Amino acid sequence: MTSQIRFSLSSGLKTQLLLMALCGIICALVFTNYIFGENQKQTLQRETELVARLGRVSELMVSIKELQIDVIQVQQFLTDVSATRGLDGYDDGPKQAEEHARGFESKALTAQDEARALGLADVETAIADVKAKFPAYYDTGKKMAQLYVAGGPQSGNSLMEPFDATAESIGEALDALAKAGGDAVINANKQASDLKDESATFEQIAMTLGLIAVLTS
Repeated sequence: MTSQIRFSLSSGLKTQLLLMALCGIICALVFTNYIFGENQKQTLQRETELVARLGRVSELMVSIKELQIDVIQVQQFLTDVSATRGLDGYDDGPKQAEEHARGFESKALTAQDEARALGLADVETAIADVKAKFPAYYDTGKKMAQLYVAGGPQSGNSLMEPFDATAESIGEALDALAKAGGDAVINANKQASDLKDESATFEQIAMTLGLIAVLTS
């Protein structure tokens, strides 16, 4: 005769096993919540840093735009002097050009320091290139304006071609600088977007691991 042996768990043992399972679930949830919380702290810190960086890069782009304006204004005021030969009411061109030239030099130095602080080597190099080309551009423009005032078109025209060449050269350098600055803004935005995607992915992983831990506890 075959006998069947039945094992039955006492109510006390069942309670202990249930408590152990609940403890496992709670521990899994606490651990998952801790990991998730730590990640959130790190993400928030990185987001703060990226927002601050993006703000600084944006301000740098404003400075770059101001450099472009100063260069254009220098050319405009010197060209006005050349066209009017410094007649009464049109004789403040050299002074205005000088003010923009000083503004350019000051802003270029500040922008270069900021680019270096942000680790934007391409932008820093582009600013240095514009700075290097500005003296020839400004000096040639001043000499041309002086010749126009002193000797008329015949004298001034002798420097028109050299001035146009320096203007074209610094214009190309400014275009390269604008591109480098634009690339820096795009990269800063991409870093912020990548961090957002990374955070969302981690949240999904954490929730999945928490669910697995609960089911297997």
